[in-house]
Order: sequence, then C-alpha cells, then structure tokens
Amino acid sequence: MLVAFATVLGILIVDQGLKFWVLTHLALGQQMELVPGFLSLTHIQNRGASWGILPGAQGLFIGISFLAVAFFSYKIYRRQASSTWVNLAYACLVGGAVGNLLDRLLNGYVVDMLQLDFVSFPIFNLADTALTVGVLILLLMAKDHDLSLY
Repeated sequence: MLVAFATVLGILIVDQGLKFWVLTHLALGQQMELVPGFLSLTHIQNRGASWGILPGAQGLFIGISFLAVAFFSYKIYRRQASSTWVNLAYACLVGGAVGNLLDRLLNGYVVDMLQLDFVSFPIFNLADTALTVGVLILLLMAKDHDLSLY
C-alpha cells in the first residue's frame, strides 16, 4: 500500500506542479517548444472530458471522478490487487483522476499542455498520461489476473 500511496502522491505533485508552472508562465494558447519536432507545451483549457468531448458537463465528470477515486482507493486499501502491477495501475488511476478532479474543482476546467508535434493528437496533461498508463497496465494484466469489480 505504501508504493501505491507514493505513486498517487508523486503523480499529483508532478501533475499539479506542471499545471501551476503552465498557468503562471504561459498565456492561454501560448506554445513553448521543448523537443523540436517532438514535444511542445501549449496552454489550453479543457472544459470537457478527453479531447474536449461533452464540454460543460463538469458535474458529470466530477461525479465520475469521485466514484473512480473511491472505487480504486478502496481496492488499494483492501489490498485486493492480484499483483504489484495491478496495484500500480490502480494507483495511476487514482492519481490521474485526482489530478484532473482538482483542476475541475479549483478552476472549472482541466489544464492541458502536452502537445506531440510529430503527430496530430489532442493536447493532454500528466494526469491523462497516468490514467492511460493505468488502463494499459490493466489491459495487459487482465488475461492473467482476476480484475473483478467486487
């Protein structure tokens, strides 16, 4: 459980730290190239879910986030994970969900900034990355582990 807690805390610190830096150093819409032709920071406000879908449904996203955080936190607390990798996936899901939930509660939108310059892909943030990593780990582990919802 200590590794899961450290993972959640690490995700939150790095995610919120980068979001704070972007909010205080880049104007809305401003872009800063980090790795030429590969990665830029571009400050945007996402008022929807992934890729801006369902803009204005903040109440729905806040509710879903609270449910996801409660569910996966419970799974971590009860040590129901069938492996360390599954526990890590749950921690990534909690950390990512809390990172974006904090934005929704404090700002009314999610701060996104990571732009892949080599492909046409929506701008995202580190909390989104943690959520994606968590889901990918679960998908890879699903074949060999019981990932039941109860």
